[in-house]
Amino acid sequence: ENFRKNSVKIANPLMPEISEAEVTKALSHEPTKEPVSYNQRDAIIYALGVGSQDLKFTYELDENFSVIPSILCVLSQKGTSSDVVPFGAGFDMPGIPVDPTRLLHGEQLLEIYKPLPAEAKFTAQKRVIGIADKGKGSVVRLETKYFDDKNVPVGRIVSSIFLIGLRTKGGPKGDHPEDAEKLPSRGPDAEVEEKTSSNQAQLYRLSGDYNPLHVDPSAAELSGFEKPILHGLCTFGFAVRALLSRFAANDVRRFRSVRARFVKPVFPGETLITRVWRSKGSSYLFEVVAKERNVVVLGNATATIVDDPSAPSTPPPPQEPVIKSASIFDTMVLTLQKNPELVKKINAVFLFNLTIPSGVVSYVLDVKNAPGRIYKVSPQNPPPPRADCTLSAKDDDYFEILSGNTTPQAAFLKGKLKISGNIMLAQKLSLFQTAASKL
Repeated sequence: ENFRKNSVKIANPLMPEISEAEVTKALSHEPTKEPVSYNQRDAIIYALGVGSQDLKFTYELDENFSVIPSILCVLSQKGTSSDVVPFGAGFDMPGIPVDPTRLLHGEQLLEIYKPLPAEAKFTAQKRVIGIADKGKGSVVRLETKYFDDKNVPVGRIVSSIFLIGLRTKGGPKGDHPEDAEKLPSRGPDAEVEEKTSSNQAQLYRLSGDYNPLHVDPSAAELSGFEKPILHGLCTFGFAVRALLSRFAANDVRRFRSVRARFVKPVFPGETLITRVWRSKGSSYLFEVVAKERNVVVLGNATATIVDDPSAPSTPPPPQEPVIKSASIFDTMVLTLQKNPELVKKINAVFLFNLTIPSGVVSYVLDVKNAPGRIYKVSPQNPPPPRADCTLSAKDDDYFEILSGNTTPQAAFLKGKLKISGNIMLAQKLSLFQTAASKL
């Protein structure tokens, strides 16, 4: 019971079903921003936690002192604290209910765009980029991008989390990666063998992941394990070190990315064998095996390590502009599919012009030409030659209108909404709100 008392309180531990509209809303949620940081002491503790004894990573006065890149994977849980933090910190997913006692870490991606300094303060921007229902729960892909004090991207992580019991409607949405290339049938090009210590989890947790599952036998038993297991990201860190030592001479400037799937748990004290195959160019394939049980514990794994430390890093993927109202338009698509009679009732073409920080985006609502259509304007999908009613406003104000928190008339009178064409048609938008409430 001790670990439950000291965990972050969860508002809804039953992990309810969420609708397709809520899934779409979560995917269009504005990224959360939070400060994170680490100092040299944190970097050294992390290095020890993933088994390093190399002075380059564990001695602050070493002339080549460096930070192991995978420390980025724990910063969201650690935040800015160097003290113990409550279990559950850093597990928030914008728009998704989360119970950290009912989740499993499925996969991890780490990308580094510049070498990490000896100590740093970053801004972490977090958002949900993919959701898929798997029957007994749902996989949520959570992206976190790190920026320095000049807003320059430093790195990116994507965590695939299985939320036990959470059902999500609407089919897979967002970003879901393909499996990595299959391992060659030949033997590996290199093997790195290291034994974890019996207190490896107790040491690793000091970097920010205080899940009692990894140290408390009663918590492990409640989770279905005979004894505490090692953090998956600790095993991930061991693999990163093995790759760095064998293929980059421990030069963190050459490290670009790593990705792996958590296949089986590791028990503290077991021996890890990282098997690596050279692939194309700067790419490597690998797996990690628990020697004593001869089972693969990390699979579907790839890494990118360049020969030239000065080679430019792959730029981070561009950040799609956040459009709050997009989720409402997606709901309107479903509403129109379920209520085709709205075409006859409304009989109009609407053009919505939304102002966002990066410019203006437009949507078309055609409920005049059967079977009706709703789409975002793009070069491939231009607006109609003429709309019966054009509405222009800030995205935030549109969101309030389309979600039913205010009426077009009220927004118009307050100067938050501009309407051209047949102004009276704007009142018919309430028919969509009424129909959507019955879905």
